[in-house]
Amino acid sequence: MKRRAELGRLTHLFLYPIKSCEAIEPAKWKLSATGLLYDRNWMIVSGGVTLTQKRFPVLCQIISEIDEDRGKLVLQDRSGNLEPLQVGLTHMSAEKNNNNTVDLGWSTAKVCTNRFDLVDYDHKTNEWLSDLHPSFQNNDCHLVGKAVGNLPNPGVYQKEMHTLSTTRGVFTLDYGPNIVIADGIFNGDDEDGADLEPFQEDKFKELHIGNLVFEVTGLCTRCQMICIDQDTGEKDPNLLSLRDLRKHTSQLTSSENKLTFGVYLSLKKSGISNLVGFQAPELRIMNKSKFYFFG
Repeated sequence: MKRRAELGRLTHLFLYPIKSCEAIEPAKWKLSATGLLYDRNWMIVSGGVTLTQKRFPVLCQIISEIDEDRGKLVLQDRSGNLEPLQVGLTHMSAEKNNNNTVDLGWSTAKVCTNRFDLVDYDHKTNEWLSDLHPSFQNNDCHLVGKAVGNLPNPGVYQKEMHTLSTTRGVFTLDYGPNIVIADGIFNGDDEDGADLEPFQEDKFKELHIGNLVFEVTGLCTRCQMICIDQDTGEKDPNLLSLRDLRKHTSQLTSSENKLTFGVYLSLKKSGISNLVGFQAPELRIMNKSKFYFFG
């Protein structure tokens, strides 16, 4: 009797509470209408523009933690020189009213091509960022959070989750994924079995994790940020990651002349618990023509 080939496996789950800052790697996590709960729901802005590592590599030195029991987002600096900063998770759900009596300020900021209504945290967050690095002080940077009532329609804003398969020589965290699928190991005698090939996710149609079904909504375009070392915040002077990735993907994106790596997912069918993680009994991927089963 032929044994099933293992074509791949779910290896990492990443959550980025603050955009462009260090990731959290949980074993499982809750899903919301727009992806992983709290994923990229906070950001650091200056003059109505969201900061990214492209201009502020020091962002990778900010470590965040979600403490749901106490209802807190905790910020720490990687060096440990500053006392941790705590802000409330519930500030995201504060309602804006005509009397403007909310304890926190309101503003808007641009994230890629989208604009959001945001909750401004008090001056303590500004002081903490200024103490962390001079570049934050010089640019009047402050922490903001997306208000729940002002999140974009999930049917329109389809940049919920990033998924990619690993490639030899490519470091995972540089690309900011939420879900990572690694090459599998052929462990049977089925002649049709094969490992996942690098960049094979470009051909995925659906991703099934347990009873959750995700639909692939497009390819993820990339910029120079993938060339920043997430431990040091330093840029590769030769932009080797970008150049090597372009070499791999040039044939796939030549028509639009865009660099892509990974795909966007949108939750198509939810489950009972709406938890995604390694507790799922199986992982399945549907290509254009067939299903692949993952153990």
